[in-house]
Formats: sequence, C-alpha cells, structure tokens
Amino acid sequence: MKIIHKYDPLPTMPPHQRDDEDEFVENERFGLFKDVFALLFFAFITFITIAIILELKHEYNIDLLKGINTPFDNIYFEIKKLCFGI
Repeated sequence: MKIIHKYDPLPTMPPHQRDDEDEFVENERFGLFKDVFALLFFAFITFITIAIILELKHEYNIDLLKGINTPFDNIYFEIKKLCFGI
C-alpha cells in the first residue's frame, strides 16, 4: 500500500490497465454529456425559432385574432424591453 502525501499527484492507471468498469463509466459519462448537449441545442433552436416567428409577426402585423396578443407575445416583448430597452 502506498501512502499519498499532501502534494503528491493522484495515482492514475495507464490505459492498458483499465478494466471494464472504468470503460463503462467513461461511456456513460460521454452518453450523459451527449444527451445534455442535445437537449440544450434543441432548447436553443426552439428559442431562436420562436423569437424569429414573433419578430416577423410583430413586423408584418400578422395576428390570428386582431388586437389580441398571446401570452408568448407579452412575455417575449417584456423580456425584450427589459434587456434591450426597446
């Protein structure tokens, strides 16, 4: 058994000594990273798409019901007013 002192680097296993459990953990971590990245990417694309639709709706005065704004319109333009002062 080796004693690890305060400033000694942590021992690591060379790649050829890794076991199946280490490989499993690495694969699961990569899979989790991939899933989280995919979810964030989907949320970003969805937000950009909604923002573009609302900007086009506002620019060209496209309303399904004249004079009635949806909650999405109200929230979007309040956030826009707070962030950009427009």
